Amino acid sequence: MPLTDELGLAGYLHRLELDIRENAGRSLWDFASQQSLVVKTEAQVAEWLAREGGAID
Repeated sequence: MPLTDELGLAGYLHRLELDIRENAGRSLWDFASQQSLVVKTEAQVAEWLAREGGAID
């Protein structure tokens, strides 16, 4: 999921839900759970990525 504001997140999840439902015949939430992180600092991003195994380019 790209970084975005709350409105962008809602739109992204809605489009993803519609696409999954159309292609798989089931809800997005049948396949995944939602997790959100409100990012306020670059240090917070780095900490989350280190914990989740990601990397900062």
